[in-house]
Amino acid sequence: MKKNNKATIIAAFGCLGKTTLATKFPNQILDLESTYYEYIYNEDIRDVEKIKGAANRIHNTNFPQNYIDAITNNLHKYKFIFIVLSKEVLSCLEKLGIEYTILYPSKEKACEVILDAKKRGNNNLYIDRLKEILKDDSDYLIFKKKFKPIDLYLVPPKKYIEHYINEKYKNALVIQKIQKKADFYGGFKYHGVNYKVDFYSLTNKEIPKLPWSQVYVIGNYNNMVPIVKYNSSRENLPGGGVKLHENIIQAARREIIEELNMSIEDWSPIGYQRVYDDLGNECYQLRIYGLLKKLGEFKKDTGGTVVGYELVDIANLNSRIGYGEIGDYIVKRVKRFYGKKS
Repeated sequence: MKKNNKATIIAAFGCLGKTTLATKFPNQILDLESTYYEYIYNEDIRDVEKIKGAANRIHNTNFPQNYIDAITNNLHKYKFIFIVLSKEVLSCLEKLGIEYTILYPSKEKACEVILDAKKRGNNNLYIDRLKEILKDDSDYLIFKKKFKPIDLYLVPPKKYIEHYINEKYKNALVIQKIQKKADFYGGFKYHGVNYKVDFYSLTNKEIPKLPWSQVYVIGNYNNMVPIVKYNSSRENLPGGGVKLHENIIQAARREIIEELNMSIEDWSPIGYQRVYDDLGNECYQLRIYGLLKKLGEFKKDTGGTVVGYELVDIANLNSRIGYGEIGDYIVKRVKRFYGKKS
């Protein structure tokens, strides 16, 4: 029986613009990078594109079931879910009665795919594998003859997944307008520079399209809030900067793994702040609430300077991190999610 899945699932060949488009619409598109599910997470991972095809990766025996679980758990949270073009994964979806679309590069686009793989930093093993697959149409014919997608689209030259969605699902992706008036105004001094802060609340899952620089998570682990510690006396929410080829939610998930060794099981936006000075410098930082799951004990912040974390009661959060009026607002917004300890 066909499942009533809300999201449109698109299984796309590599280098067709999945991550690029998901970065533009993080609240409407989930780009499920399969590497984190198919292989055991390695502390040395910095750029997932550079390790694709590497021979020394450790296979995760829970794959593809863990990946299928991630798909089904997000079916009603996004408009589109981008997934890996894997015969193993597609077979599982068909058994569950979940519809999907396949995007495959046309013969004329094959050279572009190889060039794009080189540009984004894929290693030679991965690129050689792409060349082997795209040298003829044998791989494409397997998907065409043995699987039953609702659509099998050959992507032409100079086109990507964004072109397909704009043509097939007109006006499906909507950029949220940025509200003009902030809810709170504040400021702080850092390294001798005075900064102003405008805070804007978000009341639904829509995230504005902004040049995000950082994201911080008000986490919920067993009804307690993790705050991270540094060698200095400073304490803060877990989070950090957004890397190249990474959308704001992917950055949040990575930071939570690095700084807490936890995963974000579900999330919702709280608000964002514009931080700026009198010289015209500015940045945008997102604040989200995240339901957390412990992956293991924290050992080392592989991407930064966090030395550990502490779990605190939500009522005491702002007295520890010192966010002022904005912190009081954040606590008020999320306090209802913290109940009795289990």
